[in-house]
Amino acid sequence: MLSDSIDKKYLRYFGRNDAALRVITHALTDARIVRIATAYFEPSGYQCLKEALAGKEVRLLLGRSERGGDKVKEVVEEFFDALAGGSFEEKTAAMKDLRAAIKNGLFLVGVSIDADEPATTLDPRYIYHHAKLYMADTSKAIVTSSNFSAQGLRYSREAGITVTDPGDVNYFVERFDQYFEKAEPVAEELLARLEEWLEIYTPYDIYIRSLLELYGLPDEEEPGELPVLAGYQRPIVSRVLGNMEEYGGSMLVASTGLGKTIMAAHVVAYLHMQRKIDKAIVLCPAGLKRMWRRTMRAAHVSSVEYSYYILSLDDVNRYKDIDDLDRELRRAGHNTIIILDESHHLRNSLEGNKLRLRHQRVMEAVRKETKILLMTATPYSRSVEDINSQLMLLPNKKADIDLFGGIRYEPWGIDDPSGLSEVPCSVVLTAPSVVKHFSTKDERGEHYVVFGGDEKRYFPRKIHMRNIVYENPFDEVLIDLLRSGLLYTKNDTGEIVSLLDEVLIGRRDALLEARVVHQFCSSIKQIDSLLGKMEQPEGFDRLRFE
Repeated sequence: MLSDSIDKKYLRYFGRNDAALRVITHALTDARIVRIATAYFEPSGYQCLKEALAGKEVRLLLGRSERGGDKVKEVVEEFFDALAGGSFEEKTAAMKDLRAAIKNGLFLVGVSIDADEPATTLDPRYIYHHAKLYMADTSKAIVTSSNFSAQGLRYSREAGITVTDPGDVNYFVERFDQYFEKAEPVAEELLARLEEWLEIYTPYDIYIRSLLELYGLPDEEEPGELPVLAGYQRPIVSRVLGNMEEYGGSMLVASTGLGKTIMAAHVVAYLHMQRKIDKAIVLCPAGLKRMWRRTMRAAHVSSVEYSYYILSLDDVNRYKDIDDLDRELRRAGHNTIIILDESHHLRNSLEGNKLRLRHQRVMEAVRKETKILLMTATPYSRSVEDINSQLMLLPNKKADIDLFGGIRYEPWGIDDPSGLSEVPCSVVLTAPSVVKHFSTKDERGEHYVVFGGDEKRYFPRKIHMRNIVYENPFDEVLIDLLRSGLLYTKNDTGEIVSLLDEVLIGRRDALLEARVVHQFCSSIKQIDSLLGKMEQPEGFDRLRFE
């Protein structure tokens, strides 16, 4: 087993899980001038080191390959492409500070936690190199493979060591300063892009366009017999695939009618093509099971479909599907994806003080590295806890580092419903955004979006809603049935009751009553079928509400 002393953990590393971040942060904390040489610079990397760099002068030397092209433009493009993920409000605020600072002749990024702390002075320049160095004044230099990005500092397996010998450190500092003097400034090109990025769009527009434009679906996708993705759907599918790769799961929130099912099917088809999954478990409302079965067949993916009702039950003797579902969940692993369609049905995670059985089942499968996709158009109805009850079903996120260098994990969660779009593992898409960025006007000025190649779907300017009340001819039958006590569950007390006594024997089953009411509200055919089953011997025991 690999091990290291507590002191050495802050001086060298060869691993991932924040190993690089731990060593580099420790080295830079007390520095006044920080020199960084890196091939890649992303906003995510700056956020990782923002506390260590607070109030310091930072000299950043960016490198790239020797191939032709506009190197400065490439650097700037990569920087803005990386803005598509993470906390959007935080990045927008930082970019506003950056724009103002460049206009004043400085490249300042407000990374200080305390408003009274001095801002960080960051001077970025470009010259060809492939080195990765982090230097604290002239006292320490970390020679490493880690780029200035979240991937390099936190997630990838990298190696590095802190050099403290004065001669060696001075050598690196002198060479850095020589290259830095010759390097090409990046600030002017960056300022032009900042102006466009910040002033053309609102923060929400920028977020949506990041999803719709900066991400592209891989060209080698084989969708089987699925409909072709619409223009706005392709980047959404790509973003969900990215979440699957990085977090092991994703939550897709999309307005009704935007094609959540088709997008999910393309996600599954692509994962199957890449041999990252070989089967799917679909959990959904009972009425959608057949639709999902057809969709998965079109995607050429082996699947099983179960209703949320079955997910919530434990009476194996009465419902054989429970045993089948439990067997599938036990077999699930890294090569399985669970799809929770209409996931808002799981918005209540607790029953009293106990976690509901349906949550226990899903979370146990996810702990075995089963991939999971949550889908809904209405993530909450009452409070933010409705959303958090769904987010807790995703693989836990990495939290901070404990005192011994270990990684803590915690469930995803938000404090306000508006924060859902900022959760890294979620993708939020609304109809107004699609209309704004992907619609076309016809000759009458009406907006439409092209679906599946050539199908035009129009978006109404206004929606008029009204309630229609109608009389159900079987209301009296339903009332008599509920009052009769015939739906009560029998108590095995052994108590003998006189046939002449008007006594209701048994225990009321509110769930059964609710499902019977639902059948009565459905159709006359459904009522006839229900009453026919109840007339048969032991008919109550054979009732199924799928």
